[in-house]
Amino acid sequence: MTPRGIGLAGEAPLASIRAAALATEQAGFGSFWLSQPLHGSSLAKLAQVAAETRHIRLGVGAIPFTGLTPAQMAAQIEDHALPPERLRLGVGSGTGPGSLDRLRQGVA
Repeated sequence: MTPRGIGLAGEAPLASIRAAALATEQAGFGSFWLSQPLHGSSLAKLAQVAAETRHIRLGVGAIPFTGLTPAQMAAQIEDHALPPERLRLGVGSGTGPGSLDRLRQGVA
């Protein structure tokens, strides 16, 4: 398995995401990533992918702290039963006043 990964837009239809993830795993890539859409959640789509794949790491990048608190992110990960040993979570500060403070608090 190569450490390289494949990424896809989180806004893509679920059927396309599932097909791409399966092809990524079958081709021997190490990870499959989704971008975080402005509206919606890539975590829910990754949960579908997790149920159909076995080995590839699953990543989302990046969820801004303006949309969710760290506690809310953790709750979504648990609610979707995402496998923590396979999950790679990218986070960002978001925009607007206090963005750097939100990032500091979120990763502390």
